Amino acid sequence: MNKDFCFVTLSNEPYLDRAHQTIQELRENGKYDGEIVVIIGDDLKDRIDYDDDKVIIKYFPTIDRTASLEKIANSRISDGREFAKIFQWQKTYCFHEYFKNWNKCCFIDAGMRIIKPVDKIINLNCENKLLAHSDSYPTYERILSCQFDSLYFSELFDELKANYDLDIDYFQSTIMLYDTNIIKDNTFNTLIELSNKYYNTKTNEQAIFNLYFTCYKKVWEQLKIKDEETYYYDFFERDSQTYKNYIMLKYPKTL
Repeated sequence: MNKDFCFVTLSNEPYLDRAHQTIQELRENGKYDGEIVVIIGDDLKDRIDYDDDKVIIKYFPTIDRTASLEKIANSRISDGREFAKIFQWQKTYCFHEYFKNWNKCCFIDAGMRIIKPVDKIINLNCENKLLAHSDSYPTYERILSCQFDSLYFSELFDELKANYDLDIDYFQSTIMLYDTNIIKDNTFNTLIELSNKYYNTKTNEQAIFNLYFTCYKKVWEQLKIKDEETYYYDFFERDSQTYKNYIMLKYPKTL
């Protein structure tokens, strides 16, 4: 029988302190006492433990990006993350069949700041959906096409446009609340195949997730932005808000 819910994050060695902070804040500020799965790769295999019996350290082999990196070696198509943050691809394991052990999961980046109790996010209805925050919020001026390089790899970009609607809104992969029913037998492998095919992504896994969940499966919906009491999540505070007005923030300016 599946368990109801877990939080998921991931860490390599340089991000361990941030992962620890997020877990600690989930417990203390988020008032969350359930299971937390920490995805790790080869650099931490058999090297870490956690003094919390509800924190599950889950090893998956580090995803090999060698072939794709060779293809983009002479092209700076992004801010450098395609080389400096290869471990972001490990986030693809969020959609591995392993996570069907739970009915619903919420992935959050290591380093996410948890300010208030997280029950409102946990209790959102995501039946057969993936809820995440629009990356173009609040202006909605950017569209999915901006997530792929069209300068160095114009032919690949033209192929993308022919196969997918890139003139649409898209989500951040910093927080994703999802019903594990969206994970099928081939989901993980399909995401890997897409990542190898469309190596001109500017945002590593984020662009690929949108091809699959937004364009193809059409299961993405906007994560609830706020209610009468609080904002749920944002990348940083907007307008006159302070961190106290949010449940979670990726990069708070006022904290």
